[in-house]
Amino acid sequence: MSASPPERPQQRFRRRLVGGEGLLGTFLKTPTAHATEILADAGFDFVVVDAEHAPFSRADIDLMMLAARAGQIASVVRVPSAAPEHILTALDAGAAGVLVPHVSSAAIARAVVDAACFAGGHRGFSNSPRAGSYGRLGFRDYMETCDSSTSVIAMIEDIDALDHLDEIFSVAGLTAAFIGRGDLSAAIGAETTGDARIEEIVGRIAAAAARHGMPLIAHIGATDDAEIASLRAGRRRELPRRVRSGPHAAGGPAHARGLLGQTVWMDRGHPAPRAPSDMTIPPRRFAQPWLPERTSRTAGRAATASPGQVETTDGAEMR
Repeated sequence: MSASPPERPQQRFRRRLVGGEGLLGTFLKTPTAHATEILADAGFDFVVVDAEHAPFSRADIDLMMLAARAGQIASVVRVPSAAPEHILTALDAGAAGVLVPHVSSAAIARAVVDAACFAGGHRGFSNSPRAGSYGRLGFRDYMETCDSSTSVIAMIEDIDALDHLDEIFSVAGLTAAFIGRGDLSAAIGAETTGDARIEEIVGRIAAAAARHGMPLIAHIGATDDAEIASLRAGRRRELPRRVRSGPHAAGGPAHARGLLGQTVWMDRGHPAPRAPSDMTIPPRRFAQPWLPERTSRTAGRAATASPGQVETTDGAEMR
């Protein structure tokens, strides 16, 4: 009997995202493949190629996916829009999933899923690109492999979306959601993403996500943000050992901050390892895991809930 094929990074990422395991990742803002390889070797679980707010062409995305394959790390693409061609470009190149901006209604969410999936959708077929191992995967195997390993993540960053959260989170095929506090803050005229009104909005989104068991992701500009502090469980994610011991860590927290950029990680209630005494955690760089309760309580310290709830952090509040 032949052995089962090894789990691909795309499959591993989706399994862990849905299962709520601890994950650590970072956004990439420059079209260089080296960062992906370095981060993979450093122990990161995934990267996000920001094709919405950074200069990534179609060829750049292809190169970034090649680097991810070389490093055996999952790479998600934040696409410029929900247009099917943007989604297909990322997935054909071998992305583990797509992070889609401005999903403000169930209709848009359904259109995104439709473009990303074969079963029940209308994803364009070609098994000749990297996603199909350049034709090695057969017709049916290719479609089934893609559907079982693609993560479809909707960005909730529009005021209009707040009245349709239950409908959006009910869309079959949606894997996770992302709270876009930057755009939400701009929309309400807030001075910062720490505005009290944003805290209330985050609470509404978190409660809706908990009702539907939807893994939820959020950027944080600082680990002491009020709206995040009210949700997190208070556990920290340790830097991968090779990051701590490598040349970038030699200069202490400032160097670690420069390497990390934005971090993302998720947890399902498992205690994270404590950081070593020789590595002070930069207060504006580390993500805190949090899981809003299924009972929709968002005030105070959040407890267990749906798998894969996520926070992200970065010193510069990135949009």
